[in-house]
Amino acid sequence: MKSLKYKITIPVVIFAIIGIFVLSGTAFFQAKKIIINDVEQIAENKVQKLVILADDKIHEWKDIIELLSSIEAVKNIDYEGTKKFVSDNGHVLKDFEAIIMSDKDGKYLSSNGKGGNIAGRDYFPKVMAGQVVVSEPVISKSTGNPIVVVAAPIKDDSRNVVGLIGGTVNLSLITDLVNAEKLGETGYAYMINQEGLVMAHPKEEMILKYNALQTGSASQIDLTKKMVKGEASVYNYEFGGAKKFAAYAPLHTTGWAIAMTANYSEVTNSVSKFRNIILMIGLAMIGVIGMLIYFLINKSMKPIIQMAEVTKDVASGNLQVKVDVKSNDEIGILADNFNNMIENMRGVLGEMNEMGMTVASTSQQMMASTEEAGKVSEQVANTISELAKGATEQASSTQRGSHMVNQLITGITEIAESTNGAEKVTVMAKETVDAGIQIVEYQKNKMLENKQATINVGNEIFA
Repeated sequence: MKSLKYKITIPVVIFAIIGIFVLSGTAFFQAKKIIINDVEQIAENKVQKLVILADDKIHEWKDIIELLSSIEAVKNIDYEGTKKFVSDNGHVLKDFEAIIMSDKDGKYLSSNGKGGNIAGRDYFPKVMAGQVVVSEPVISKSTGNPIVVVAAPIKDDSRNVVGLIGGTVNLSLITDLVNAEKLGETGYAYMINQEGLVMAHPKEEMILKYNALQTGSASQIDLTKKMVKGEASVYNYEFGGAKKFAAYAPLHTTGWAIAMTANYSEVTNSVSKFRNIILMIGLAMIGVIGMLIYFLINKSMKPIIQMAEVTKDVASGNLQVKVDVKSNDEIGILADNFNNMIENMRGVLGEMNEMGMTVASTSQQMMASTEEAGKVSEQVANTISELAKGATEQASSTQRGSHMVNQLITGITEIAESTNGAEKVTVMAKETVDAGIQIVEYQKNKMLENKQATINVGNEIFA
């Protein structure tokens, strides 16, 4: 038979374990949700920070080039004068790899002494139309480095466009600016242009070679489409078989887009560690609680065990035992009631003994009364015998009277049949009547005797 303390302890521990697992599971998923939301919010904040930095830097570059376009040497397409100005103001133009100036036909000369024709560049006709332009990434014809060109139109005093002034910015400046922001251990930022071409990325082999609109998983392509449309949000996607998320936003100056991405596994790893810590703490608490419960139940069970032993003694007939429990709780009340029950049983048993003795005494008296009743019964039997004898004699007399009456009836009949025998019949009738009177007198005496005998029997019975 399983002990009651185990019946109580085991279910409590089981429910505690279930509760800890439910709690840890709930805490894990809630913490995971909260942490992911927080990390996504951090990623969005970092993206907005990068967008502001990139937009500010591009605005700065455009302002410098526009300012440069208003210099007299530039307005006059004076290469030597422009070169001298660039040399004298190098600290202002430090972000530019080179300053280029071209006429309206696209013939240019660079501050590094190299020249050529840029009329075939996509940005050239836009500048000739009077716009200040930031070009898409290109490979520099003079240095061979990936660059972007910030260009403005050169206008004469009549506000006619006569040429182009621009500065080439090494793409590494933009890449360094974007790569400066990190998210966790593996999270990073990257930037694409409006065609989905990667402009900035921690991996150099992807810059200007990887088009996110044409390569990758379907979810990654969907993300890129949202980015080139100028949307800003957070999106879940897969890249290289890993589940990732990206916060993204567009640059207002160029339409390019920056994304901050990270693996979900990195985010959930910290949550998993948190879950494991909760489980370990919970299991330790279960152990402590289990031992505490066992101790308390064991302490509470001692009086019950004692009462169980006393119950065995009572069952064997020993009513002199007593439960020795001093407690103010329900166990103490139970022990007091148990002791009262034993005491009551002793009292009941004593009363039963007294009743037994009384019954024995009464039985002896009943036996004596039975003997007397036997004697009375014998007397009654004798009296009844006498009554029976008298009744028999009475019946015999009655029979003789009946016979004589029959004879009387016969005589009367004969008188009726023969008128001539009237005298004879009269004599016979007289004799018969006399005999009947004697019989009736005899019956009267017997009836008086029967009455007296009945009175005697009644007296004997009620004596």
